[in-house]
Amino acid sequence: MKALVIGGNRYFGLRLVGLLESGGHEVTVLNRGSKFAAPPSVRSRIERILCDRTDRGSLAKAVDGRRWNVVFDQVCFDARTAREACEIFSGKTERYVFTSSQAVSAALPCL
Repeated sequence: MKALVIGGNRYFGLRLVGLLESGGHEVTVLNRGSKFAAPPSVRSRIERILCDRTDRGSLAKAVDGRRWNVVFDQVCFDARTAREACEIFSGKTERYVFTSSQAVSAALPCL
């Protein structure tokens, strides 16, 4: 499975990256680059995309032409960015999973 983790620099996102990689999944991490969201032992096996997730144009450009089975969005904090993410990832993923430290929702198909 190919997985994209947006954010994931701390808390359960960091653990998610490690669990996905140790489970044999192909993992890509997208963040601003302030910290590498991966345990040091697996960093060489994880692809990084540097991008500001809150900048719609930057996010769309960064993921253009790419596809993942699932996208875990760890840094979606309002309705606008959720809507933009669904639009940007339409046709690029089978599942978009929104999680945050404030709320967790079910995996929704991106149409």
